[in-house]
Amino acid sequence: MKKQEWAKDEDELLRAATQRGTVWQSRASTDLELLMQEIPGGNTNVLPSLEATHRLKEVLADAIEALNEEDQWIINCLLIEGLSLRVTGRVLGIPKTSLARRRDRIKRQLMLTLMDSLHVRQYLSRDF
Repeated sequence: MKKQEWAKDEDELLRAATQRGTVWQSRASTDLELLMQEIPGGNTNVLPSLEATHRLKEVLADAIEALNEEDQWIINCLLIEGLSLRVTGRVLGIPKTSLARRRDRIKRQLMLTLMDSLHVRQYLSRDF
């Protein structure tokens, strides 16, 4: 298939998805992006309001800012930038298995912090 034909097919798919009301978005490249795109219960008919989404992003940003500087850097490298454990561990000078345990500890800490937030609990219960 020629590139021009492929582009035409992609435009047709986009137009058809828009007409059906299907949300067209790229695949998440990191765990954090996936969390921000995921809808609780998989019900795509009920989307959070723009205000609710903004509050959730603020809660997540506050939770990350509450971490110490090195943990913030680790979260940035692994979850936001999508760097591998091996590369990030090499920069820190620690084995990737130690970094994986540390990443898991940070994620648990973030999860506990987020679950303390009323906005997150409302989002997860789809009460927005």
